[in-house]
Amino acid sequence: MVALRQIQSYLDNRDIKRAENLIAKSLRADPDKEMRASLLLARSRLKLLVQKPDDVLRDVDQAVELLSINPQDRPQIRELIADSLLMRYETALVGFMEKSDLLRAKEHYLEIMGSHPDYENLGWIYYQIGRVSLILTDVEQAETYLRQALFTASHVPELTAYVYERLGFIAFYERRDPIKADMYLTKALDTYPSELPQQWSVQVLLLQTRALRKIDLNRALDTGAEAIELTNSATDKSLHTEALLNQSEILEEYQSRPREVIDILQRFLLHSKNPLGIDVTRSRVYERLANAYMQTHQYIEALDAYHFALQFNPDHPWEHALKYQMAVALFRTGDFEGSRSVILELLNNGEVTPQDRESLLRLLKQIDPASI
Repeated sequence: MVALRQIQSYLDNRDIKRAENLIAKSLRADPDKEMRASLLLARSRLKLLVQKPDDVLRDVDQAVELLSINPQDRPQIRELIADSLLMRYETALVGFMEKSDLLRAKEHYLEIMGSHPDYENLGWIYYQIGRVSLILTDVEQAETYLRQALFTASHVPELTAYVYERLGFIAFYERRDPIKADMYLTKALDTYPSELPQQWSVQVLLLQTRALRKIDLNRALDTGAEAIELTNSATDKSLHTEALLNQSEILEEYQSRPREVIDILQRFLLHSKNPLGIDVTRSRVYERLANAYMQTHQYIEALDAYHFALQFNPDHPWEHALKYQMAVALFRTGDFEGSRSVILELLNNGEVTPQDRESLLRLLKQIDPASI
């Protein structure tokens, strides 16, 4: 029992490695059937934390067999099964999601609510079925369940924060109400336990910046900077680069801070893995970087960035616009022949709009007045 209490303490504090080691050690000690089943259930909770739903289901099945019980009589076990089914649905690759997992999870949650109204973790059940309802696009029902979760008992310390985050998500994406979304997301951040890992807080901050961009760009910028500070380029590389990319988009909205855009995008490129082949996101980053270089009159750097933008997306929908900017950059660097070559290539392209053609002819006239 001492080992089980210590394992639970480790799990509560998200100390995955220590919990895993103690569970493995305890299982090797050849415990009796009841103890082994308890250890397997503890390991299933650990597997939920590391997002391995199939492992959860296997451990739960073994524990149920050892105890010779009906899982329907144990809300704790049904909760584990439902949580793993929901996780399996959410983490499946696009095209491989099984809606049956989602519906089975919903059935388990509803059965717990109906059969165990005094269940000690009922608040979590309301939260989870609220999430299921949102996935099934029943927004009204999702909000009802989520609000109920706020006033129902639970032993999950971060539940209040989780509920406010989902309410903020609904307010922003479903209700188109950025002010209310900001309010809910602020509550989510304020109620999230400080001793838990902060990766979740970063995701909330990034969502909050999207709402703030609609109502207060300066606050959005400050919130984005906070998200960057909470990430680490060594241990949270993907989250760190996501925060950097988000911040560059906010800075770009000012249309007057190109040097800061350059700094942030350079940091993004430094910390993100260089993709192989076509990558639309990478192309867009280089395009925006090139535009910022143009604003700061760094034309050679702009040419390189435009080149990479087209390299990462050869079918760029605005290829002619990027090449026009390349012609301008070549002109500014004094490479008139190179600029003329790009202009003539574009003029021979039947997809150039009349307005773009006029701009190209004006630039060509500056290079060679006699050519017009």
